[in-house]
Amino acid sequence: MTDDSKSSDAQYSLSVSIKEHNANSQSLVLTVMDKHFLRKYSNTYTQNALRDKGLTQTADKLQNILETAASNHNKKKGWDLRYGYHKNTSKTDTIDRLAIHLTASESSSLRKEPRSGDTLYIVLSIQEEYFSVDTQFRLHEIDKPKKTKRRTLSNAPKPIGIHFASPSTPSFPLNSDEAQKIEDLKAKIKSLTRDNQVLKRKVEKLESTSGKKQKKMDSEREMRLQANKERFWLKQKLERLQKAIAARLKILGVDFSQVEDITGALDMAFNVIQKLAKELQEKEDGFEDMKTRMTAATKESTELRKDKDTLTATLDKHRSALQDFKKQIADRERRLSVATHEKNDTQSMLTKQVQDLKDETESLRAEKEKIFNQMVDERSALKRELDDKRKALQEIQLGLNKAKEGNDKLSAESEQIKDDNAALLNAQSDLEAKLQEALKEIEDVKGELEVEQRNSDARKQKNQKLRKEVKALYAELTRLKKLLEKATAIEQQLKECLTEASELAINAANGRDKMNAAMNSSSSGSDGDEVEDDDD
Repeated sequence: MTDDSKSSDAQYSLSVSIKEHNANSQSLVLTVMDKHFLRKYSNTYTQNALRDKGLTQTADKLQNILETAASNHNKKKGWDLRYGYHKNTSKTDTIDRLAIHLTASESSSLRKEPRSGDTLYIVLSIQEEYFSVDTQFRLHEIDKPKKTKRRTLSNAPKPIGIHFASPSTPSFPLNSDEAQKIEDLKAKIKSLTRDNQVLKRKVEKLESTSGKKQKKMDSEREMRLQANKERFWLKQKLERLQKAIAARLKILGVDFSQVEDITGALDMAFNVIQKLAKELQEKEDGFEDMKTRMTAATKESTELRKDKDTLTATLDKHRSALQDFKKQIADRERRLSVATHEKNDTQSMLTKQVQDLKDETESLRAEKEKIFNQMVDERSALKRELDDKRKALQEIQLGLNKAKEGNDKLSAESEQIKDDNAALLNAQSDLEAKLQEALKEIEDVKGELEVEQRNSDARKQKNQKLRKEVKALYAELTRLKKLLEKATAIEQQLKECLTEASELAINAANGRDKMNAAMNSSSSGSDGDEVEDDDD
């Protein structure tokens, strides 16, 4: 499936089409027809190749951009599309992945007439407020004109019926003058052969020398292209980094795009710091409130534990007294049974005494049961209070968990800020290195321009513009460095607050574990007492 659209001018006709391989894969096909010289050039660009050239737009959007740039009737300010021929430096490489192939001087000297070994280049330059494009496309010839075969001596038609005999074997008798002429011609032929061999060696030597010079020029051109590519890549990376930083700062409520001086930037950074400090203060106040509630609950649980120990001691005392009464009754019954056999007269009296003792025992048992029931009721009340305190402790634990989650979130944010700071520092070091290289290159270019073109005002203005851009970049890097130092200080404060909060959370968790262990031990002791009462 293809979607073609054509734009043409006086000499060139540009055709842009989209080739779909599958549902998720598309290619952009550029075809240019040179109507003056009847030559056709084309090349296909995949999504990865376009991304390497710095074009991240979709295929439809790139098609519209190329059509708009190529049309004569819809010229826009800041849009420029130029065609031209230049010698192909890499004949074996058919894949076009470089954003810049030619330097500024080479692109300005593109030819309108093709030569042998030339390639058609399309130079696209767009400077808009929200995006910019500066790239080059290299197209290869697909419909080459047929070459006429040159006629040489080897393939020239030979005359029919004429045969030359060898001079050494003449087919007719020769006189002495003719034989001398033949010998002179043979000597002249040998001399010319030697001269031809010498000239051939000189030509080979000259060709090897010119080949070395051409290789050196090609290597220098490749180095310049690589430097231009790295400069373009660095520019794009810096723009993406600035956009990412601006987006992250907008999330925090800071928009440095509207700041005109360093004072406004410092005010915005101070507002962000105040906002973060306010949130941290609220977290600390909540944590102090939960800590106070935890302390009060711990004190109440300690008092309840003391009351429980007192009641347990009283219950044990009454239980031991009841055991003593039971032993006394058993002893008296045993004595009465022995005395019954010896003295029948005293049986009625002993029976009465036994009945009195039984009544007294019953009264004591009823009193003890009443005391025991009261203790059970008090114990159930204490148990209910302990359950209420446990619920309160669970609520406090939930609050602590929420505070811990908030602290973890702040820690994650601080780690993210730290990673961003490290990325910014790495990018800053890379930028400084690239700036040093750019400054060195500018100095070299300046020396060459002073030697070769002393009266070139345009080049001097370009160097001054480059210096201003470098100074602006250096000022921007200085401002970013100051912001990084402030972000590092904020990160250090957040780390200290998180450390204090984590220590408080650990102490609260240890106190809760100790209280749960004490309550479990007290509940196991009370269960053992209930079993003994049931046995009695």
